[in-house]
Amino acid sequence: MTDNSTTMTLSGKTLSPGLGEGQIFVYRDIMNRFDEFYDIDDTQIEPELKRLDRALARISDDLSVLAGRVEAEIDSELSGVFHAHLAMMQDASLKAEVEKEVKGELVSAGSAVRTVFRRWEHRFQSMDAEVSRQKSDDMRDLARRLVSALAGVHAHALADLPRGSVLVANRLLPSDTVFLARNMAAAALLEIGAKGSHAALFAREIGLPCVAALPGLLETVSESSYALVDADGAQAIINPNATQRDTFLKKIEQRTQTIAKARARAHKSAMTQDGTRIAVLANVGDAEDTRIAIENGADGVGLYRLEQIYLSRQHPPQHGRAG
Repeated sequence: MTDNSTTMTLSGKTLSPGLGEGQIFVYRDIMNRFDEFYDIDDTQIEPELKRLDRALARISDDLSVLAGRVEAEIDSELSGVFHAHLAMMQDASLKAEVEKEVKGELVSAGSAVRTVFRRWEHRFQSMDAEVSRQKSDDMRDLARRLVSALAGVHAHALADLPRGSVLVANRLLPSDTVFLARNMAAAALLEIGAKGSHAALFAREIGLPCVAALPGLLETVSESSYALVDADGAQAIINPNATQRDTFLKKIEQRTQTIAKARARAHKSAMTQDGTRIAVLANVGDAEDTRIAIENGADGVGLYRLEQIYLSRQHPPQHGRAG
């Protein structure tokens, strides 16, 4: 671990631009714990399989709720990530493979989940297509959810993340970024991460500054450290000195002014070089989308997403009104 007085500059790659600062919060994945992984005997097979069924049912319910929350609070397209997770969780062949592992190897359901899901994770990682490599993160996310449910862990490790913290983690999975959106983390620093990953897409959507490709990060920093994160420049300063902090504050001020100027210009008419006016129309699904569109100078609505009215309700909306 680094001493609290040691200043370091780390360079990686930008997953999501922006500037953020705060006390470091180190996030360690439950998949690195071993309290749920043990051997069983023949008499324990059926109880383990029943535990697996209960965990699968619980996670399926959780994913349905989470998809609806992302639909309402973040982005309707990104909610599809969790609909896909739900479909994967309900895949009969995947469940059969876990059950076979329990029966054949006489191991706990948690151990079987870790083995089978890691096998699938490695398969996706070995594929050339970026979309296939994204699936490896999905498998990791689902495995962690299942292991947590089997271990009786009901709260996500990031649920108690202090507001304004800089998250330090090996990598971020889609469900992690949902908690970051709700807790308003200042920034994130990751050992592993790809620009096309689902987590990167979520981070950009919620405006979370994020720098990845920082190998050995978890062994380098401690929760007694303070970090300045310049995701625009793909850098982070750990335990900054007074000069570095002053420089960073100036960058924040400059960025704030640049955004303010851009918003002011956004309310002017969009014109081509030959003087043709272009209407800038927004895709909206609720009042918050509309507010943001107005703030950013939209001239009107180009597409109103009606599906959100239905997906967020238990009953169809009454004729003539959405509420």
